[in-house]
Amino acid sequence: MNQQAGLPEFNRFVFDLYAAAYGRSGEEFHNHVFELLNRFIRIQSGWWGMTTGSDQKALVAKAALYNLPEKFLTEYSSLIGQDVLVDNLNQQIGKTLAYSGEIPDECPAMKAFDAKYQLHSSLSTTQADPASGVVLFISVFRNQTQPAFTENERALMELAMPHVVQAWSQNLRLAIANISYNRVTDTCFIDSDGRILDASPGFINALYGEFPEWPGGVLHDGLLDTLLVNPRGIYRGKGIDIWRVSAAGTDPVKIQCGRIQSSTLTPREAAVAAAFATGRSYKEIAITLDLSPATVRSYLQQCYSKLDVTNKIELGKALNNKPELYIN
Repeated sequence: MNQQAGLPEFNRFVFDLYAAAYGRSGEEFHNHVFELLNRFIRIQSGWWGMTTGSDQKALVAKAALYNLPEKFLTEYSSLIGQDVLVDNLNQQIGKTLAYSGEIPDECPAMKAFDAKYQLHSSLSTTQADPASGVVLFISVFRNQTQPAFTENERALMELAMPHVVQAWSQNLRLAIANISYNRVTDTCFIDSDGRILDASPGFINALYGEFPEWPGGVLHDGLLDTLLVNPRGIYRGKGIDIWRVSAAGTDPVKIQCGRIQSSTLTPREAAVAAAFATGRSYKEIAITLDLSPATVRSYLQQCYSKLDVTNKIELGKALNNKPELYIN
């Protein structure tokens, strides 16, 4: 237990929090955040949810629970009008409120609810995500056998919440894009003269593999004209392909490496892919194109393989961008 968590513990929490945003599903990320909070300031249970800024009193748009049963949500929704913290939280976005006291006698159902789930003391916070306008709220609890949260813990929770929201936002956007940490392509940033500003270890290793004599520091001479002069430049090497990601005039210039797969679709594949990406079902596509549903499925599998995509969203993006090549 760390009742007097300080700056080193806070820094460790923030570091682990952002690391947790990558490579985890939303549910895994939520659970891990609670586990990190439990290491940071010991908690018994907790929950968080999302709402929109236009209707904060609706509270639960989606919720994650920690050491609480699913029926907790159903029961709470019927008692929300008796929760003395709700109005205070909605009026003090970004402020962590500590509660450790008796529920008013005029709220017997809420008192019974807190006793049932051992919600003796709590830290509760609402925090807005500026990118989406979503309001995130988190409450963590201790039972009667544990001491109430200290002012130091309340203040640290308040400092932690903007980081929790930012990490949640990153995790959500990665999930939407269907990207995991292990699929992120090796990347390098260079300035307009080809000097390397930042690069992943994988990119550097790939570059040395392609150009064993490369001295480092500045992009290899064999790449400069291809990637800096041509905004759609692609270098096709013996063991690696390197291409420019940034549009013309962008500074710094982002480049990536990997293996490029041909995205040339046959006319029939293109027709099936376009219909599926716009929401048509296998059956609808089969009727329109006079194909069997099994053939439609086979065409889509070929499209997914050629374009190196894994779902309908990625397929739509690949078709809308209409690149000469689709790069994985």
